[in-house]
Amino acid sequence: MTQEKIVEEVDIFVELFFEKYFDIIEKNFDFIDSHNLYVSKKNYLFTLEFLFQIIRSFRRFDNQFLSTTFGRLYRDTQNLQTIYLQLQSDSKKDKEIFLKQFLPKHKLFQEMKKSIEILEDMVRLDSYEKETKAILNTQYKEMYTIYYSEFQKSFHRLNGELLSDIKEILNSKVFYLEKFLWKETSNSQSIINKLNSIKIGTKVDERNYLLLGARIDFITENNYKYLQKCLRTYR
Repeated sequence: MTQEKIVEEVDIFVELFFEKYFDIIEKNFDFIDSHNLYVSKKNYLFTLEFLFQIIRSFRRFDNQFLSTTFGRLYRDTQNLQTIYLQLQSDSKKDKEIFLKQFLPKHKLFQEMKKSIEILEDMVRLDSYEKETKAILNTQYKEMYTIYYSEFQKSFHRLNGELLSDIKEILNSKVFYLEKFLWKETSNSQSIINKLNSIKIGTKVDERNYLLLGARIDFITENNYKYLQKCLRTYR
């Protein structure tokens, strides 16, 4: 088995493993380009959970405040976050994926494994069989090392590229999700009344938005630190 052939086999598997993300990424970039959407260089991703928490809170005040467009953007952002987290999780499971998904589908590995298991199940081995078993074990370990090394390179390269793409798309979504939120909440009298009732004020802007979150949801010491980080982002 040549090195080029090994790399080819590994690359084909890795591309098939991540194939479900290709179309999602392509369609999102096409949408961004065709609508000339802004892609911020500033990182908004860490504010995502805060935005989701506030949206859930606002829906308790007014379950109708999500317009069709904003609702779609909200769901798209949630779906992209799920993909982003899955890719992050996959990046830590390369060995598990190699063992449980790549090797069981590889004919040569399975044939060698079967031959080794047959010899191991034999009660007595003659000198030839012992030598054969030793050679097979050595070859298997050498092949495993070579294949796993190439698998790691290919897997982490493509995983990293996909994570970078999804991060860029998701960051753009979060940017517009936050901007849309001001518009939606400004049209909800129930939310305006809630802001007024807790003496924050009726203006829906970044500061009041974050203060509202601090009062109704983020009340622990850890969340206070997170809130301060969000506030610095939106200044």
